[in-house]
Amino acid sequence: MLIVDQINRLRTDGFLVVEDILPAKTLDSLHAEYTDLLDGLLASWGMSDRIAASFEDKLLAAYASGHDWFQPMDISLPGDRIVADTPMHFGPAVFDMVTAPHLLDMVEDLIGPEITSNPIQHVRIKPPESTLNKDEIRAHVGGTDWAGHCRAAIKALPHLLLDSEDKSIYRSVQHYTDNVLSPALEGTYKFLDKVLEEVADLFPAPYVHIGADEVPEGVWTDSKKCQALMAEHGYSDAKELQGHLLRYVENKLSSLNKRMLGWEEAQYGDKVSQQTVIYSWQSEEAAIKCARKGFDVVLQPGQYTYLDMAQEFDATESGFYWANITPLKHAYHYRPLSEIEANDPIQQKVWGIQAGLWCELIDSAERLQYMVHPRLQAIAEVAWTKETNKDWDDFLSRLQLDLEGLEGRGIQYRNPWS
Repeated sequence: MLIVDQINRLRTDGFLVVEDILPAKTLDSLHAEYTDLLDGLLASWGMSDRIAASFEDKLLAAYASGHDWFQPMDISLPGDRIVADTPMHFGPAVFDMVTAPHLLDMVEDLIGPEITSNPIQHVRIKPPESTLNKDEIRAHVGGTDWAGHCRAAIKALPHLLLDSEDKSIYRSVQHYTDNVLSPALEGTYKFLDKVLEEVADLFPAPYVHIGADEVPEGVWTDSKKCQALMAEHGYSDAKELQGHLLRYVENKLSSLNKRMLGWEEAQYGDKVSQQTVIYSWQSEEAAIKCARKGFDVVLQPGQYTYLDMAQEFDATESGFYWANITPLKHAYHYRPLSEIEANDPIQQKVWGIQAGLWCELIDSAERLQYMVHPRLQAIAEVAWTKETNKDWDDFLSRLQLDLEGLEGRGIQYRNPWS
């Protein structure tokens, strides 16, 4: 964990460099491993003049080059005891996790395990001398996700969650090769029980969203324990192991008087009951298929409702592109269930529409507001207004007043007329 002097430097300078947190002996051991890599990269980038520089200067030069091999790491310090949710940049000089996972592991060991599986790491630090109360914990717990996106837990609790004999080869979309829980370990279920009980106690709502997305192909296929579990239950596909684990989660939540929510992958393997509510993120078609199977569903297609998507075809616009470019007009013209007849029973299985904003690229409250408004207003009208009553020009005229109200309260937004 960071010491007081390092936290004070974060406060004043806004960043730490590698030599600030890695002991000298650790840095020395890294030199040989990464010098050849750095020299090769610098040469290929036309920066051979930097090869004679020190190891740390090479790292700085590589980071400053802006190449995708290197990523910054953001540190958020929760609570006003330190810095009230102010993003701090940890860098320069942290290798991308694909290029140098060992260095990333060393950094994690020092500052605490990560809480996200995204390429730009967001690490929340709770100083040892402070204790968060339940309200503070509620403010900083973003959600749970099983069985993928669990690298932080596996790193923090290897004695419970690491199957050292598992030789399965896989890579998640975030390029991790070690971020999936094993359904064949007793420790996995001890961990699930503890976390789910804590979550159920913290949050009074009758629902718990358990994620279940992005478990990569190839997991559990070369694990003796997992293969034995499959043979014991007569499973023929590794996806059934995901269903096996999620059925346990569903039953545990039911015993805690909670109903399980999950992404559409939650029903992979056909093991969870139709009491689970499915949120579709890959497409609306996925929601319709789940509704046909008897699940209640929430529509959240990334092509229209993901507010972390870029808002224009413009390199200066923040945001991702994998689902779509999502300008305001595009979001407004989402037509949910447009090909489903009004009297189709499927209509009754759809609870509504949800928008989401994932914050890998969000470094301030102002940026968050910019990504949300006014697309959220458009999606709200999509969800709550009959198609026959929708009108783009009328929406824009009403939006003007709404944005003036936001401005009066000091809330940022993207100007749709600029």
